[in-house]
Amino acid sequence: MRYFTRSFINGSMAEKKRQRAISDYAARINESGLSPPLQFLAGLNLHDARILAAKFDAGKGRLYLRVQRGDLQHGYFSTSLAFSETRIGASGLKLLREASKLGEYEVLATELGQDRHGLEFRLLLWPKGEIAVRFKGVRMRTMAASDR
Repeated sequence: MRYFTRSFINGSMAEKKRQRAISDYAARINESGLSPPLQFLAGLNLHDARILAAKFDAGKGRLYLRVQRGDLQHGYFSTSLAFSETRIGASGLKLLREASKLGEYEVLATELGQDRHGLEFRLLLWPKGEIAVRFKGVRMRTMAASDR
């Protein structure tokens, strides 16, 4: 994570530094010229989301994630993310699979990054772990869910 680190989330980051992280990330996203689906991904609130399924098809280079997100005030949603031309490290893939099987992990924060190597979606998990997914494209689908 580059902006929304564990110290950002747990409140141990100084307030000025915290506000700078928020404004720097927003500026980076706004200036990046992202397509509408990527803008949606960058703004997708996955805080407290649970990873329900994670599948990596190495032959096709695709990563499939299904998460349950939301809250009592706004309702719950099941969101499927299909990343294409994906690269993910073995430890990140292991953590995703563990998180989807145990149901004890939650997403604390996400970031979308872009550099000369392409796109990267980063997830910070509770109680532990960070995952970075390099990819070329993403498809998303969201449906209302009855409850958490």
